[in-house]
This record gives sequence, C-alpha cells and structure tokens, in this order.
Amino acid sequence: QNASFEHRKKMFLGKEDKSSAGGIDVHAREVCAVINARDDAFTTSSCSGRAFLWRGEGVKSTSQFSRYRVTHELIPEAEPYFDLASLAGEVVDGAWEDRRRTREKAPAPPPPPPPTVGRLSLTLGRLARRLCCGGSGADAVAPRGLGSSPPPRSAADGGAVWLRFAPLLPRLAAAAAVVAAARQVFKNVGVQSWAESKVMIAVWGDEGLEMPLTDPSGRSLFQGQAAWLQEQVNSRHRRNWAKIDRFTA
Repeated sequence: QNASFEHRKKMFLGKEDKSSAGGIDVHAREVCAVINARDDAFTTSSCSGRAFLWRGEGVKSTSQFSRYRVTHELIPEAEPYFDLASLAGEVVDGAWEDRRRTREKAPAPPPPPPPTVGRLSLTLGRLARRLCCGGSGADAVAPRGLGSSPPPRSAADGGAVWLRFAPLLPRLAAAAAVVAAARQVFKNVGVQSWAESKVMIAVWGDEGLEMPLTDPSGRSLFQGQAAWLQEQVNSRHRRNWAKIDRFTA
C-alpha cells in the first residue's frame, strides 16, 4: 500500500500543470511545499484564494458562466477594479494583474490635431443641418423610438454582475495527522472522494463571499461604494493568508 501511495504521489506531482494560472499560486507555494515534503501526503490541486467578477449561472463548469478580473492579490485601486462599465469587451478569465500592467504600460494617445478653419466650418454646417433641418443621408438623425435600432448590447449589459471571493482550496491525499492539523486552522475539512482506499481530502477556508453588484438590467447596487467593496475583498485575502501561515508554521 505504501508503494502504491508513493507511485500515485510521484505521478500526480509529475503532471503538467494545466490550470489557467500555469502553476501554483504564489500564496499557496509554501503550504503545498510543506504538504508535499511529507511522506504521508501530497496535493492534487490548489488555489490560494481569489476574487473575480462573474455573470451567468455561477457554475464554472457550464457554458453559461463568464468570469473577469481574476486576482489572487489585494486590489490596490478600487475604482478601476469595480468600474463595471469597462467590462465591455474585456477578456473572459483574464487576470486583473495582467490587465493593470497592460494599462500602465500603454502609451497615452496623442492629442488630436486642432481643426482647420475649413474643417471647423464643415463640421458646424453639418451640425446646423442636423439640429435645424433634420438633415438627409449621412447627416440624418432618426428620432428615437420611431423605427430606429436600439444601441448594441455590450458585455457590460449581459445580465447581473456578481462579486465572488473564493478562499484557500487545496485538494490532497493525506493521512489523519495532516487532516487533524488542518482542522485546527480551517473550519471546513472533509473527505471529497473515497474509492479503492484512495481518500481525497478537501480543505477550504470560510472567508467566501458571493454578492451581486448589479441587478439583471445592469443597474449598479453599490454606486459610489468602490472603496467599501475593495475592503470586503482585501480583508478576506488578509485573513485567508494569515490562516495559511498558521497552517504552515
């Protein structure tokens, strides 16, 4: 049985990491190293805890679930992260840190050239025709509600947007001593599966958070409360990391 356990451990730890992160989260590396250094335990998956925005059915395994701005770190700036209008066109499953780095490195667009006298006169003439005469052709403006097409729906209009914080969640094959140690720090430690003497244990924190940020029509439920939302996420990260440190001490 020990030989079988050692073989399973070697096989699992030797597998290519196929997670979206491509490796163990920074804040989970130490706890995974401590567990995997033991002879009676090894990790099969891990997540140090993350926050993200999502919409859809709320279950990642379905096609009706999209998440945005995934972050395993503190949110340093509240307004950009909780700016829901800018979700339009954003990459699904995109890491918030990558988006911040891209935004910070992007050069500022050059200022538009000042209008020439001729172009300014042309622009004012078109504006006058649109306002006073209704215009025609490319200058015509269809009255709203009278046969005009509604504006296209953006990614930010696709239903209610939710905020989720998922705490530490390692899955492991472990002996009773590891389970007992985990239960002194984490409230939720239990058997995830049991087949052919292969017992899989799941450990997860109790800092989870699930709350809507908009109603289904897209109307914000926390207008002007970005700093408060930021603290809801960051305080959970800090508590979660403190428990990881206690477990690895």
